[in-house]
Amino acid sequence: SPADLNAEDVTRYLRGIKIPSRPQLLEEIDRELKRDNPDMALLGRLIQKDVSLSAAVLKTINSPFYGLQKKVGSVAVAVQMLGLRNLRCLVTGLVLKQAVAGEAASLERFWDSSEKVASISAYLSTVLPRIPRDEAYTFGLFREIGIPLMMQRFPDYRDTLKRAAGLDIPMTVVEDEVHATNHAVIGYMVSRAWGLPEAMSEALLLHHD
Repeated sequence: SPADLNAEDVTRYLRGIKIPSRPQLLEEIDRELKRDNPDMALLGRLIQKDVSLSAAVLKTINSPFYGLQKKVGSVAVAVQMLGLRNLRCLVTGLVLKQAVAGEAASLERFWDSSEKVASISAYLSTVLPRIPRDEAYTFGLFREIGIPLMMQRFPDYRDTLKRAAGLDIPMTVVEDEVHATNHAVIGYMVSRAWGLPEAMSEALLLHHD
């Protein structure tokens, strides 16, 4: 459990792995989202500071899912139409993607899978009691975040993934044997660094148990 991770463990687990800190822009956006009456105009201006965020917001609102007859070209209008929960999920996902740099082609499948798991988690929250939709989405998004960080640190990590897939033991056990750390612990560290709720961080740490 998290209580069992002492300073020595943390140092050993994180040797050579850089935990991405939460970007300032996300701090500002999140602070506004958590206000009783968020200023949507301010949120629009904050998002417009980042080209990728602006593009993602417009791409989302103009997707077939929303079925708009007329395309939206204004970030401010898109922010209003998306709503707070959708906006929070979208922004967190994209900023996380930017923070964990890597070869775009090699991580494309990973991010596609993460976004699908996040969406499924959000859907499940609508049929399970007491689980906020946006928190379920964030958990799904962060669930395997340790994997691209392990890839960056260990050149042979893909071989470890292949080996783990063929064994009937938890993936984290194989990772610990080969690399003296595992993606669940790294995910826990990222979630703590990003200020996620403690219960979510613990769930990330234990998701293979």
